[in-house]
Amino acid sequence: MITFVSSFKKEPRPSVPRMPFTRMDAFLILAFRVVYGMVAFWNLGSTQTPATEYSITSGESLVFDFGEDPGLLEMCWYLRDVDYITFTVASRNSEEEEWSEEEGTTMGKGFYWSSYTLSTSGRYLRLTIQSAGASIAELIFLDEDGEMAVPVNAASTEALFDEAELFPEDMDYRSSTYFDEYLYARTAYAFLNGTEAAEITHPPMGKILMAVGVALFGASPFGFRFMGTLLGVLMLPFIYLLCRDMTGNRTLGAFACFLLSCDFMHFVQTRMATIDVFITFFTLLMFYFMYQYSWMSFYDTPLYRTFLPLGACGVCFSMGVACKWTGFYAGVGLAILFCRVLYLRVREYGYVRGKLEGESCGSARKMPEGEIYESARKIKETEGCEQTQKIHEGEDYGISCDKVIENFWKNMIATLAFAFLFSWSFRL
Repeated sequence: MITFVSSFKKEPRPSVPRMPFTRMDAFLILAFRVVYGMVAFWNLGSTQTPATEYSITSGESLVFDFGEDPGLLEMCWYLRDVDYITFTVASRNSEEEEWSEEEGTTMGKGFYWSSYTLSTSGRYLRLTIQSAGASIAELIFLDEDGEMAVPVNAASTEALFDEAELFPEDMDYRSSTYFDEYLYARTAYAFLNGTEAAEITHPPMGKILMAVGVALFGASPFGFRFMGTLLGVLMLPFIYLLCRDMTGNRTLGAFACFLLSCDFMHFVQTRMATIDVFITFFTLLMFYFMYQYSWMSFYDTPLYRTFLPLGACGVCFSMGVACKWTGFYAGVGLAILFCRVLYLRVREYGYVRGKLEGESCGSARKMPEGEIYESARKIKETEGCEQTQKIHEGEDYGISCDKVIENFWKNMIATLAFAFLFSWSFRL
């Protein structure tokens, strides 16, 4: 076994210290977050929608008396946690007349304002529900001039007409859900109220996070989209830090952050009440923490400190998969990076085995604070100690061989055990 391990030879590479976080970093992060946040949250959606509902059983008819024939009406409605409702409409001008031929249509989507222009008119309008368990939050009738036509007997169904002031001037994304939002919005609302979830194709964590916004701002477009938009803002600091550390350049980190903040896909997706933003956020975090871990060596760094970014990576991976199944694809990349780190530790151990135990491969030295990151950057470029030792001309900077011999097996086993137990604990 020793001979096999010794065949892998690579000089031990010391842990690379992180680029120091300065006031300039704090300023850049704050500036990007404030500017982008102001744009992202502007006109995100209404915070007020109809709350009271009128429940109707299947086959029940509602007759509305307008006092006189109002002409052709446009009927508008708002549904909350309700699926499609099928109904028919008929009219007549007096109680002695027969009802006109019924026309049928469907009220669709939860938390959504919809409308339908009736093709029949009369003083009396009969609405017959054909769906079980139906409820309507608000009902609005508009005449041909766009003015509200309120039935004279509206008091008998007060819950249908009590929040008419919330009827939007424009029925668009600001007042309603759109695209697939209604599925996730209904599910987030269901989690808060203990009702049946409308969407179960993906794990629940994304909808649970969405429910936080609903709890804070109500079951409204703004409430449904709040958490996704917030995480869209929080992505910016991590993309800045990741690119800054990878390049060793604050300007390039800021440029990457600028590109993300100007990306229309990022802007649109984070302002929608869907779960894609949540898996994207946790994927970014998991690779950020894995990158931090990949430049740490358990030969010269206390083992518990290497577990911090590794554990944070595991938490983010678990949260990502708990939001959407596609998070497993990111796990493949994480596994490759993790195995590469362990492979390097094995090669470094093989290098040391070829030397006498205790012989120095380079001893740690103290450097002036300004030199630390520059040395780390050069280590990244060379992936070893030789170039760095040449730069410092005789001053050693590395890992002693006795530390490698002493720590390899126990740290390797502990790291594998930590990764295994951590992943299974979150799976449970």
